Amino acid sequence: MKSVSFRVPEEYLKGLGVLVELGVFRSRSEAVRA
Repeated sequence: MKSVSFRVPEEYLKGLGVLVELGVFRSRSEAVRA
């Protein structure tokens, strides 16, 4: 059970990291456009 409860947050953090990267990339491209 511990390994499972440990793995879930890891995947969750990975997903959050991807979303953050996408957000940063978007804001950067928008800044370049302006």
